[in-house]
Amino acid sequence: MQASNGSIIGTIIICAILLGGLMFLMAPSVPTVEEISSKVLEDITIPEVPTAEDIGSKINITIPEAKPVDNSKVNDIWKIMFNDCYTDLEDEAEEQVIDEVEDNIDDLEEFIEDSVEDFDKLKNLELDEDKTDVSITDIGYCDVDGTEFGDDEDDKEAIVTLVYEFKYQDTSDNTWYKETVEVTGTIEFDEGDFDDEKIKLVYSL
Repeated sequence: MQASNGSIIGTIIICAILLGGLMFLMAPSVPTVEEISSKVLEDITIPEVPTAEDIGSKINITIPEAKPVDNSKVNDIWKIMFNDCYTDLEDEAEEQVIDEVEDNIDDLEEFIEDSVEDFDKLKNLELDEDKTDVSITDIGYCDVDGTEFGDDEDDKEAIVTLVYEFKYQDTSDNTWYKETVEVTGTIEFDEGDFDDEKIKLVYSL
């Protein structure tokens, strides 16, 4: 009876061992640290770092257009503080720019001919003195009642605006029309010397 019981117990033990081995074989394998790391890295998407050129290309800066400088208030102050110096510069600038235009009158006439549509003939090209304007941009050195302002090597600068009236004939109907052309003369006197000037003329209709 004991032998029979021992046989049964042995059978049970063998079955337990086989069953345990089978369960071990069927159990999922435990991943290693390297396998876990590689899987995590595969699932992580690292964003591309933009270059300086990429960043610069996406920056759109609009620089506002500079407004014309208004020197009227500055001119008013100079007229009060440096009346003689201002008047001398104003008179010299106007006279010399007008002379420069007259010396190069062919250039002005050519500009009119090239700019006016259906232009045929030109006549009565005359300066409208009432529309002449002088704006001082740099009064330079000035001596007022023995008190000096600025440096005696400073340049003097002004902008002279002239308006010329003229008539031209139209090629289509031979009718004469009145028109105006504006000349802007920028004049610079080197170290304030009225005999050493540089003048730039710009024409506009």
